[in-house]
Amino acid sequence: MTQFKGFRTASSNILKAFGGDVTYQKIKNGIYNSDSGTISETITEITIKGHLEDLKKQEVNKLIQQTDKKLLISRGDITFEPTPQDRIKIAGIVYTILAVKKSMVNGEDVNYELFLRA
Repeated sequence: MTQFKGFRTASSNILKAFGGDVTYQKIKNGIYNSDSGTISETITEITIKGHLEDLKKQEVNKLIQQTDKKLLISRGDITFEPTPQDRIKIAGIVYTILAVKKSMVNGEDVNYELFLRA
């Protein structure tokens, strides 16, 4: 097992022990409907564990507001890289992903911090 896979496994195990349920909504855009002016979406939902927290004052900037949230998820629990096109659902509240910050070991993703807005 390579070093980064060990980190992914450890991160995943910690979040499984201490995190809460999170529904990750992977969004794939479909066909444009000229009558309604909308684009259809295909949503694939995956339930994983994550750690949701408030932002620290120093994390606030032009994009991120004090009322936004930060969610930590493990790369070991998903097979793709999160994008701002996707959404997160926690306790019935749907959040948009504003930004994704990744933690890496030897050039491989281990964790993702997702900055969220309801």
